[in-house]
Amino acid sequence: MTPVGAWVFRFVQLHVALISAFSPSRRHKETHQQQRHFLGDHGKFLICRPSATTPLHATLCSDGSIDPLLINALIGDETDAELNHYVFRSLTNISYGIHVWRAAINKGRLPLLSEFPAEQPWPDEPLFSKILDVMVLLQLPRFAQRHPEVVTSMLLSVVRLSVQFMAVSTESEQEEGSVDNHVLEYVDMDDDSAETSFARSPRLSVEAMAEEFGNAFVEEWSSVVGGVGILDQMFGLDHGLLRVESESSKDSVSTGFGLDDGIWKHSGWKFIPEYQRQLSSMPELRKLVRDLGRRPTAENRDRMHKFKARKRNREGGMGAEKDPQSRESVSGITRSSNLAEMLPSEAVLLRSSIPTLRQLFLQKRAESKLLSYELSGWTDIPSVPLTRPLRMERMPCAPGGPIIVCLDTSWSMSSLRENLSKAAVLACVSAAHSQRRDCQVIAFSTERNVIEATSLSANADGIQSLLNFLSNSFGGGTDVTGALKFAIDALDSDIMSAADILLVTDGEIPDPPVSQSMMESLDFLKLRKGVEVHGLLVGKSESNPLSRLCTKVHNFLNGYDMFAPSRGSSLTRLNGIASRVITRTGYDPHLPRLGWHCFGARLRHVPLRARRSVDSEDDWDRKSRRVRRSKSQNSEGFDNGDDDNGESEENSSEASFHQRADDALESLKASANDVVSREVWSVDILDKEKQAIGSCWKYRDELRLAIDRVGEGLVERSVEARLVVLALLATEHILLLGVPGTGKSVLGRRLSVLCNGSFFQRLLTRFTTPEELFGPLSLRSLENDEYRRVTAGYLPSASVAFLDEIFKSNSSILNTLLTILNERKFDNAGGQEECPIRCVVGASNELPDSDELIALYDRFLLRKDVLPVSDEGLLKLLSMSNPGGSMSDKNGNECGMVFSDGLDHIVAALSLAADTVTMDRNACELMRDLRTFIRDELNIDISDRRLVKASRLLKISAACHGRSRVDPIDCMILQHCVWQVPEQRAAIKEWLWDNITPSSSSDGTDSVAQLRFLLAGLRQEILWLVRRTNGDVTGNSGARQDEVAALKSLAVETARLVKILQEKRVDLARHSELLHQSNELLWMDPDETQAMKQLLLPRVSAIAAEVEKTLLNAVALQHAIEKPDIVPNECRLSVIENLWDEMESQTTPNFTDKELQMSMKEAKANFDGETFRKWKRARKKIPI
Repeated sequence: MTPVGAWVFRFVQLHVALISAFSPSRRHKETHQQQRHFLGDHGKFLICRPSATTPLHATLCSDGSIDPLLINALIGDETDAELNHYVFRSLTNISYGIHVWRAAINKGRLPLLSEFPAEQPWPDEPLFSKILDVMVLLQLPRFAQRHPEVVTSMLLSVVRLSVQFMAVSTESEQEEGSVDNHVLEYVDMDDDSAETSFARSPRLSVEAMAEEFGNAFVEEWSSVVGGVGILDQMFGLDHGLLRVESESSKDSVSTGFGLDDGIWKHSGWKFIPEYQRQLSSMPELRKLVRDLGRRPTAENRDRMHKFKARKRNREGGMGAEKDPQSRESVSGITRSSNLAEMLPSEAVLLRSSIPTLRQLFLQKRAESKLLSYELSGWTDIPSVPLTRPLRMERMPCAPGGPIIVCLDTSWSMSSLRENLSKAAVLACVSAAHSQRRDCQVIAFSTERNVIEATSLSANADGIQSLLNFLSNSFGGGTDVTGALKFAIDALDSDIMSAADILLVTDGEIPDPPVSQSMMESLDFLKLRKGVEVHGLLVGKSESNPLSRLCTKVHNFLNGYDMFAPSRGSSLTRLNGIASRVITRTGYDPHLPRLGWHCFGARLRHVPLRARRSVDSEDDWDRKSRRVRRSKSQNSEGFDNGDDDNGESEENSSEASFHQRADDALESLKASANDVVSREVWSVDILDKEKQAIGSCWKYRDELRLAIDRVGEGLVERSVEARLVVLALLATEHILLLGVPGTGKSVLGRRLSVLCNGSFFQRLLTRFTTPEELFGPLSLRSLENDEYRRVTAGYLPSASVAFLDEIFKSNSSILNTLLTILNERKFDNAGGQEECPIRCVVGASNELPDSDELIALYDRFLLRKDVLPVSDEGLLKLLSMSNPGGSMSDKNGNECGMVFSDGLDHIVAALSLAADTVTMDRNACELMRDLRTFIRDELNIDISDRRLVKASRLLKISAACHGRSRVDPIDCMILQHCVWQVPEQRAAIKEWLWDNITPSSSSDGTDSVAQLRFLLAGLRQEILWLVRRTNGDVTGNSGARQDEVAALKSLAVETARLVKILQEKRVDLARHSELLHQSNELLWMDPDETQAMKQLLLPRVSAIAAEVEKTLLNAVALQHAIEKPDIVPNECRLSVIENLWDEMESQTTPNFTDKELQMSMKEAKANFDGETFRKWKRARKKIPI
């Protein structure tokens, strides 16, 4: 069949499908209702037919194929026949557009305008730009990187929006008289005769329609992205709770949540981020949860305990099993032929002088009948407990087993205590999943009011139960008896038999807490089964009834307050503001009014003071001033009822006062703006760093050429090529993990050609001898009694080495290999020889499986998992004339062609420049927090040596780009340095994306919120003092000297806050410029740099705007008390109050009338703690 014939055949098939799609039975009422939201309800049905002038092949792709996703959207059951006509009209653009979108999202970024033919994007503008903005807002490219299974659903949503937008815009053009090459025909239809119709909506501009469609896309995906993101944080990226149905799985049993499930709109999701933030500052709670329960394990065992016998199961958890090969302890007596383990009685036969006894010994040994000690040990294997074991078996155990949480839900546990207790439950659930433990929650108030929750595991039922629990409020009495009965019954089950009980309560329980029989049952469990009952006190430091009930009582929650901002670097730098004010001035009457204390890195809020809002205090003060003014007027004889002139004069005086206050406020704003505008970071600073003496920016073209030469002819190996060149320049080693045949040896070989040095390559096995790696023994040296190896042509004399299957190294070569890798020295003939090795590229198909190889694994600073090429990349690879080939494979003098001054000169220059590069404060804090994250969340311990080497690698990266300091953007390299298994790299990369922006953490503007909180505290103290001094800040108008001194101290603290904000503003401006110039980054893949620019720049801009607003207010507050000539004394209090009102309006969300009319209970259930407090303040300002 000719190509034209194939096109015609495809067109006929497609046309038949379209005709069949027009039948009313294929139209659906639900889709009709969705369309009415955008198109209105005028009851018209639009039919579009191709005109005779439209070429048949114009509707097909260049290769005659249609994207499968488009076919699904075109003839699927969920699409209207009318929309299919619009799809058909632009079949080529849509199909190619889907291809561009899919390729970009699979790379973790958004499509570029230049990737579309003739730079005509799909969907058409302005919908294209709107969808890009929405995807940046929702961070959908990152979401698709974490969960690739949603890419198809995401693109299908874009296709539907595009087709609907095309239909509406085309109909609008038709009404305006525009003509195209399609004939449009309107057919009147009754509302009940067809489920779907294209109806005209009230006329909107194209931009307004694009805005509507973008909002619909946000509504469709925001809840899914938020819910799945929370699951990722709680249970890791491999939780498996996101289910994307396919045709083959629609009838299967549900194991997770689909994209359309109502679970994503559950009100319980919004509470989890706040509780997770609270948990991040509670190491004591993490330790407590980690030590609860018992599990059979041979690792870190501390005692023996009876467990149910286990059987091997690959999908089960790790459990202890006897291992005869592990000869750790004597477990009995057996018969064997082992002389080392025979009993002393058998040794007597051997030592006997009677020949017959000696012959008996030899006979027993030949028959393996010598009485011997039976030695065995324990090992961990994947296994599950037997369902009905005949007996319990003593096994070694360690903490970390099942958990039973008994949670007090009485009235006394509401409000703050409720937040703390729910955070404790969330910690148990998260730890149970990460460590594959079982967790059960029993909520109780009275003995009869006991709610037993299902086992809160990482499945659909467990998550549903958790969300329901988090969205419920507490109430009722307190009786722990019913909960303990449930817990004791649970301990008899197979799953929870080795559990410990965690009793979370405020300690307000009866004394005695339970009956005598219940106490005896608990004592029996503690003595015979080793069950421990831990009490976790909330809101109190001790409880005598709880102490009688529990094995141990913990009260560390008493030191935490959930109203305080989360931790951050700013708090440590502003440590003890209030305490220093008191120390220097000796004045402290105003301190109790503050409501928070800064003694230490954590801010602690005083709950009783927290209930007093600033608005209520100001209202009271204004009322008191009005009362005093009224009394003074009456005492002076004014007649308020009859003296109109007095009232007129009073109004005039008040108007004059407000005018002076407004003028002073404007002057204060102008002064603050003038200061802030002068302190602006300039891009010229980066340019000066690049042009400075000793800068290595001049080598960027040669380094880029070196990367291109290493990766030439290879498909999807850009990151690997960059990392091996970086390892060469930093004289570090790199490990490539991947299946055979993925180009690992090619990278090592090209690296050796690049440095124009000797290349050594060897495949290691368990039987590799030292001669194969380090060279044979010199026979001539042996004649001279010297043990010397001939190293020429072997590893000690190579510049670059490629060691395949490196983790199959045996003990005979391991120590020598470690010395070469770490110290670049080789022990030969009683001395040490310097090794010219620049870089060792190690390759392996598997991770090390023994402890002796861990040291070798740690020698490779850079690690990269090399995956086979994708389906798209395979097409490109197979279409190449010489797949994997390169000119550098034929040219032996590649080094001279790439590096004009030689590789040695560049390496020396980079090393010298790296010594002058400083570690930015933000980069240091980022590395510190990264180590904490991977230690607490991924259970990885990073050695100090690796961190120091990683910091030097970052300095080399900064020096290659001509910068004088390491910026946070350089820290993206750490995703290739700190993981232990490849699956952890995705979590580390996600963490870096969330925290790489200065002044932010995973919750967006964490550090800025802390600074606003501190600024609010300073402003409150200044207001109180200004009221006492009547606006006098110099002491010239009668103010007390101690009050003036206190004001000066607060001005100093405000100036320090201004300085910190200015530093943050500079950091954000520099970071923003580096993101704009991210295409110049040498050691990151271009797709990743493009994704950073698209997704992180909006976030940087938002945080920078918040920092600048806070900086303006801080400078204005500083000038209000430092510059008396700007603000008159009588207006100072009013100006500062108005300044605060502006600051409050900048951070208070806009509540709808419906939200402001909610009851306290409804608002508490719908808002988090911070938003709820802002809601109360906004509600108070509603006029009665």
